[in-house]
Amino acid sequence: MALRAKHQYQIECTQEISKERILDLYTCYQACIGHKAVSFYLTLLAESQVRTTQREHTRLCRLASMDIRQIDHARVRCEQFGLIRTYVNQDETAYLYELNCPLSAKEFLSHDVFGRLYLSSVGAKDAALTSSMVYPGRTSNRNMKEISAAFDVSLMSSWDAEKEVEYSTVQKEAEVQYDRRKGFDTDQFLALSTNLTFPYQARTKENLQLISDLGALYGITEDRMRILVGHCVNNATSTLNEDMLRRMASYEKPEIKHEPKNKYDMPPVLFLENIQGGISVSQVDKRLLESLMREMHLSHEVINVLVEYVLSINENRLTRSFVESIASVWVRNKVTTIEDALKMTQNTPVKKPTAKPVRKAAVSKYMEHSESNAQFSEEERKQLLSRLSQLEE
Repeated sequence: MALRAKHQYQIECTQEISKERILDLYTCYQACIGHKAVSFYLTLLAESQVRTTQREHTRLCRLASMDIRQIDHARVRCEQFGLIRTYVNQDETAYLYELNCPLSAKEFLSHDVFGRLYLSSVGAKDAALTSSMVYPGRTSNRNMKEISAAFDVSLMSSWDAEKEVEYSTVQKEAEVQYDRRKGFDTDQFLALSTNLTFPYQARTKENLQLISDLGALYGITEDRMRILVGHCVNNATSTLNEDMLRRMASYEKPEIKHEPKNKYDMPPVLFLENIQGGISVSQVDKRLLESLMREMHLSHEVINVLVEYVLSINENRLTRSFVESIASVWVRNKVTTIEDALKMTQNTPVKKPTAKPVRKAAVSKYMEHSESNAQFSEEERKQLLSRLSQLEE
């Protein structure tokens, strides 16, 4: 069945297609389906906003600057990659184009087929750059015959063992592993972030860990963290200024994003602030709490138990060396839960820090000897008086 310019068409967009998904269309799909297919898809997306019933394909040809054969080829390419589903009426003169949302960059690159084709098209280095949120598509139940083209397996004809090895390497690098902190949803943060506010190249294990830790420590919402990170990103180099992000996070007002399960289930900074009767936590204490989370790798709940315990036995003082000595014991004992921490406070004998005694200044033996023999002979006394008289004159 040949598509003709006089054939009519309608367009239905099954879901909202965000700006981020359009960027992913250029980043991932274009290398695999070609710029004409991308142009065709975007033209259909724009046409879906026109509130008329049916139009002829001659309009699409003019809008996309393609002839009907190029339009038909672009349609097939879009169908093969799931961007559109095409339906035709009984006499095959009217078409319905159902637009699906493009896969996110992360979904596309992790797809068993699309990911391999992308790597084959652009190379292993570029294939590892992008990732984004999951944005599932929807299908439509229509009382029409589907004629969408299936994926053409011949596109993978050039795939070989060497590319398979490269693909496996890229997949391992793309799947960034880090400790997801309770109290901060990093996946939601990434879903809110665009490539402009938080470049894909900057989404390293270290940066994601820092963001997760700071969000949990200071009680920063995912949307607020998106703004902070955007201020700390150098778009020219696609890098994150970690020190700047730490400083900005430390001045944020803590928030409770959900009903706490218990008194320890809240950001450590807010927990300490509540103990202090609402008085803001000092920067010194904030740095101590950050060290417990970032360097000791303690959970926010364990940190709160530790803070409460130290204050109770140390006259409401958070002496850094004392806190870290107890934290080290807990780390070695693999304390990871509230129950473990509370048990340690009951069973672990702790020697309280004592003030250093004031040392009495040592007196030299020479001075002691001088003081004990501070008596002058008659001759020495006369000489001293004579000198004093000379000074007065």
